[in-house]
Amino acid sequence: MNHDQGIGAFSNLDEGVEYSLRFNQVLSGLRKKGASLTDEEMDALRQILTAAAISPAFGRRLVAEHEAESLTETFLMRNAPSEFALEFLLRRHKGQ
Repeated sequence: MNHDQGIGAFSNLDEGVEYSLRFNQVLSGLRKKGASLTDEEMDALRQILTAAAISPAFGRRLVAEHEAESLTETFLMRNAPSEFALEFLLRRHKGQ
């Protein structure tokens, strides 16, 4: 597979292999820890939690590796504790 904006792959025991396009923007946004995110990075981060094809396990794995500051900033939850914000967002967008 060839994609100029990066492809993320995640092996989920329950759901199989998942792929996320624009993964370079996701990683760039996560590395910024919520500071100075571009519109493209925020859109890519939103897709991680709102896209039906991405499991909650994929989102949790990204947060475990990169922390949740950029996700909480993207969803305007910067003042909420990261653990609370992530669980709220997963329940809201993934039902889990």
